[in-house]
Amino acid sequence: MSQIAQEIAEVEISIDHAKGLVKKAEQIRRLSQNKDFQEVVEKGFFEQESIRLTHLYSDPRLDAETKEKVRIDLLSIGALKRYLSVTIMMGDQAKDEIVGHEGSLDYLRSDEALQEYGEGEYASEQGAE
Repeated sequence: MSQIAQEIAEVEISIDHAKGLVKKAEQIRRLSQNKDFQEVVEKGFFEQESIRLTHLYSDPRLDAETKEKVRIDLLSIGALKRYLSVTIMMGDQAKDEIVGHEGSLDYLRSDEALQEYGEGEYASEQGAE
């Protein structure tokens, strides 16, 4: 496999990966628009369960083992919120990266065609080495 063909393959893999991130971000956005998700997860878990666990954690009658379980449950709320928001941010960044990768891919493919005839920037660089 030529170096340029390898570069094309790597850029195509990057595009596929980025498209997967964009798809996941879109799925989360659709979920967040769903009334059941809003009621059960956003309101029920992120808000109400967070409040309930915070009150429970501050109860002085709680034994150490139960208090640790409550602390872990509280952390899980933050972990899920962070996962959803970071996944959306990564999807948004990936959308921008796709444009750049597609430009690189177009360039590599056009230069690859020129290289077959011994012309093009890439072929010139290879000849200089």
